[in-house]
Amino acid sequence: MRGYFPTFGVGASFIGSRLARHGLLALSVWVVLNMADAFITWRSFGIGAVEFNPLLLTLQNAAGPQLMLLGKAILAVSAGVLLWWWGRKRVLRAVNWLMTGVVTYNVAVVGYLLVR
Repeated sequence: MRGYFPTFGVGASFIGSRLARHGLLALSVWVVLNMADAFITWRSFGIGAVEFNPLLLTLQNAAGPQLMLLGKAILAVSAGVLLWWWGRKRVLRAVNWLMTGVVTYNVAVVGYLLVR
């Protein structure tokens, strides 16, 4: 199968374009954004914040914050992999933009609370 085996001497732009073509770049961005959101959520628990999502808040109340963060990661990665598997690259790119807004908002709120 030509094209699926790694070759040496290939530039990063070629690899990046190949990842973008197969939708793996959008999936990777989705995973990284959700990891950032989980980290910000974890750090915000230390200053008294609570989860805004009602499903995850119920999970947090029932199982604790560590298992809630694990469940959040599993749900996020599963949703991203399913969108990628079904070939919904455009949808995955769109939710990446939405998740970027969520992460930016969370950083701004936590930053404000820490400075205040």
